Amino acid sequence: MADVFLSYSSADRDVAEYLSEKLRKGGYSVFFDQNVLVSGEAITESITKSLDDAKAVVVLLSHNSQRSKWVERELTVALKKGGPVIPVLLDDEATDNWIWPLVSDRVAIKVGSRDEIPEAAQQIKDALDRSDINKVSVITRYRWILFSAAIIAVLIFALIRWLAK
Repeated sequence: MADVFLSYSSADRDVAEYLSEKLRKGGYSVFFDQNVLVSGEAITESITKSLDDAKAVVVLLSHNSQRSKWVERELTVALKKGGPVIPVLLDDEATDNWIWPLVSDRVAIKVGSRDEIPEAAQQIKDALDRSDINKVSVITRYRWILFSAAIIAVLIFALIRWLAK
């Protein structure tokens, strides 16, 4: 399971590769389809499962993603699932994209030029650091303690009933 699912048009692969590498160096596991998909595997099933498992989605929007059915599908699944979706606008046409209204209520990271991609990577990492994706819930962390306590409570209850007879 990856912390971050990276959705992008194949025409923006160079940016996706860079961001993927920076996020990995920042301590996040990233679903980047070029590194994960296996030959012969059903692409739709693998991507859908990875989206379901991801704790956050970073979607790269540009004039290229206007024509990408994959970005559309991935974003639709991510929004239905809920959780953090971080839009990254790679060019001036990113908001002309029909996908933009789906995420326009979120704070987007804007990239004015390719020189600003390192700063965008840092902004994504900062957003992920501030989100709850790295925080393990108390129930998950102490699951074995809670389970043991429940077993002990059942045993005590059974012992009391047995002694009452």
